[in-house]
Amino acid sequence: MASTTEFIIHVLRDKMQMPTDGVSPRTPLGTGGLDLESIGFTELAMHCEEGLGVAIPDDELGLLPGMTVQGLAGYLDARAAAGV
Repeated sequence: MASTTEFIIHVLRDKMQMPTDGVSPRTPLGTGGLDLESIGFTELAMHCEEGLGVAIPDDELGLLPGMTVQGLAGYLDARAAAGV
């Protein structure tokens, strides 16, 4: 199975139709990186929830703009390990 970071990049490229050339684990999801907006964060969260079986509470969606790809992967891995 691919790493969570690879899964996120796959979602961005194949599900959200975003160019991922140059996207690395250090790429910010928000300003100065992918520049996702609220609908993009919601879509990314939805695909991650469906694909990984990990819930992202609505009140934590606001954390995503400050994360990098790797930061989101770590967040999702921690939630998966906690069984939520």
